[in-house]
Amino acid sequence: MIKISIIIPVYNAEKYLEQCLESVITQSLKEIEIICVNDGSTDNSLQILEKYSRKDNRIIIINQENGGASKARNSALQIAKGEYCLNIDSDDWINEEYFKSLYNKAKSKNLDILISDMNFIELNNESIYQKDLKILDTDLISGKEYIQIFLKENFYGYTWNKLIKRELYTKNNIKYNEKIFMFEDVELILKIAYFSQRIGKINLAFYNYRQGENNNTRKIKDKNFYDMLECYKNLEIFFKNYNEDKLKKIIARKKILSLLRQILVNGYGENDKNGKIYFDYLKELKQEKIILFPNKKESIKIIFIYNLLKFFPQNYILKNFRKLVQNINKIGNKK
Repeated sequence: MIKISIIIPVYNAEKYLEQCLESVITQSLKEIEIICVNDGSTDNSLQILEKYSRKDNRIIIINQENGGASKARNSALQIAKGEYCLNIDSDDWINEEYFKSLYNKAKSKNLDILISDMNFIELNNESIYQKDLKILDTDLISGKEYIQIFLKENFYGYTWNKLIKRELYTKNNIKYNEKIFMFEDVELILKIAYFSQRIGKINLAFYNYRQGENNNTRKIKDKNFYDMLECYKNLEIFFKNYNEDKLKKIIARKKILSLLRQILVNGYGENDKNGKIYFDYLKELKQEKIILFPNKKESIKIIFIYNLLKFFPQNYILKNFRKLVQNINKIGNKK
């Protein structure tokens, strides 16, 4: 029996791919399949994959034209046979006993999802421990509880630190959104969580996440905004379709707070070349702010921030108000 399907999208990853694969094939849990999706790589990634597949027959290679990580993961899910699924990015690596520790706990507690902590690896190779979902190892929560905690307390939406029952994907037809490549994890994990009865935590960090070198570029920030907007709109529709009015309102609030924060941090002005998307959103926000925030005190804060951005869009003014980001987060944490 295949206990875990390991899914690794690969695109031009020759620099780190061998380290990733070595950390996977040397795990003590042997009943795994390793589905590597070569997403149109133009470097030596495919040659590295083929070399390792000759060394380890558990490695399955899928070749496809470049379509992004979401499409690659969806391709892997179509052929996965494991009881559970686990994502790994091709430039990351994992510590010993990762699979065994996760699988044994998930089975013993009959978990739908098991979440672990992680190590963020900075560009200077410094490792920073990051917690995800602050509950005890012995605690269990439902999927709906997880969704509310996630949206109110800003936990990580990655799927690579989450062991997920494969049937949650197949029975509920859950797939990664191939139109976005940021926040696709958030959209998927909240949909998956909705169908989950038992979610647990292991308070150890086995996964080493290599921070990207271009995360702070303007192009990435723009894409961040587009994809965040798409993600939260899709989630609003999803929960509306399941008549989950409370969850839909929480999602709507999270969308507003997150996008306002993004505008403040990016500091676009209305006349900036790429600023139109931000101010189009502010116009849209004008139509929803009162309805979504029945609490009068909270509505006043949201309206204030909205009008601040509307009437003072210049970069030099926005930069003076970046401290408001902390207040935005505080609003989001309130019930």
